[in-house]
Amino acid sequence: MDMSAIASAVTSLRAAADIAKALATLKSEIEIQSKVIELQQAILAAQSHAVAAHSQLFSLEQENRELQRRLEEAEAWNGTAAQYELTEVAPRVFVYKSRGQQPEHWLCANCFEDKRRSILQLQFESEMGAKYSCHQCKNEIAVPSGRTPGPIRYRDSGIV
Repeated sequence: MDMSAIASAVTSLRAAADIAKALATLKSEIEIQSKVIELQQAILAAQSHAVAAHSQLFSLEQENRELQRRLEEAEAWNGTAAQYELTEVAPRVFVYKSRGQQPEHWLCANCFEDKRRSILQLQFESEMGAKYSCHQCKNEIAVPSGRTPGPIRYRDSGIV
């Protein structure tokens, strides 16, 4: 915060106080009117500096709220990211594999680097392997047979 705005406001208020004290010693009406005008100018200057300081304070509060929000988002993402590990599922093909979460699943490495959690979806599977795609970035990966996240178990249906 620019402390000069606050210092200027204080200086202006002190000047106004000094002018008000001087008014008591004046004898003629012209001198009094002149000092009253001077007092009004000092008060206006003090108000102007106070408004500038208030505006700066408001801007700093907004910036602080934005930084706090970004910090909370980063902390939340770090908590999510800790639940996954980078895994090579085929030569030079990487996914983020869930750690201990059920059902086991993979996240798109491309989206993960952009701090988005996008589960790779199975497109088709054969004896040769499987093809997965990301619905967010449209990335597709081919995985040889035996490297898939595991069987899908549907609750209450007995289907594997």
